[in-house]
Amino acid sequence: MDLRQESEALHQRVLVVDVDPHSRQHTSTLLRRSGYFVDTAANAEQADRKLSAHLYACMMIEMRASADDLLPLIASSRRLYGLPILLTDCEPQYRTMVIELGADEYCMRPWSERELLLRLGKLIERHYFGNPASTVSIRWGPFVYRPSERCLLRVDQHEDELVRLVLSNTQGHVFHMLMRAKGRPLSREQLLMRSLGKEPRMSDRSIDMTVSRLRPKLLKLGMQLQSIRCFGYALSIETRSSQRSNIESSWDLFGHNYGHASV
Repeated sequence: MDLRQESEALHQRVLVVDVDPHSRQHTSTLLRRSGYFVDTAANAEQADRKLSAHLYACMMIEMRASADDLLPLIASSRRLYGLPILLTDCEPQYRTMVIELGADEYCMRPWSERELLLRLGKLIERHYFGNPASTVSIRWGPFVYRPSERCLLRVDQHEDELVRLVLSNTQGHVFHMLMRAKGRPLSREQLLMRSLGKEPRMSDRSIDMTVSRLRPKLLKLGMQLQSIRCFGYALSIETRSSQRSNIESSWDLFGHNYGHASV
């Protein structure tokens, strides 16, 4: 597995939330067999602990009858982690509500295994590697990024603006990719190809130069731009647990050493 494949694999960790143990086991087995790293949770409390400890590409939720406790989980997952959510089933009384709270995709039973895997794969690809020119605002923790304005805002719990930072064109392209990844490491090659449209060359230091200019600006807003030794970069913010620990736990999946630049 080369570095680019490893970075893509970091985007394949999924949290499955389902109160039914047999259904939960079936779904998780299917995903593991298809190459995903999978954690499971039987309720909102367990899911919340998992989310605080790990980075996930997506959360899959089975909304059964009397699943009111999962509604706050959906809302908080989008607000704190910007996590895409796939509903593997949903009782009629919840369908409108979960979309309003931030669920992204339905896959209603009885679904085929192929359909579920296709919907999951497309959701992850769309969320993390969609059109880099997209103008849709991105929310992560207390930060909101508006790509059309190249403007990063820090807001309080009432959505009132606290600090505003406007980035240069190049910095905006690179930051947009990193912000979409929400703490997951991206390789220099990915950033060069996807944000700057360049073919990666060993001698090309344009990403490193952009990062060195961007890093002190972000630090003033409370966001760190960390270096992953011999690989690339990742953003880090403080939520309920250290994002640095989350990056390290994800990177440990591959048994690599890593290093963080001082900021």
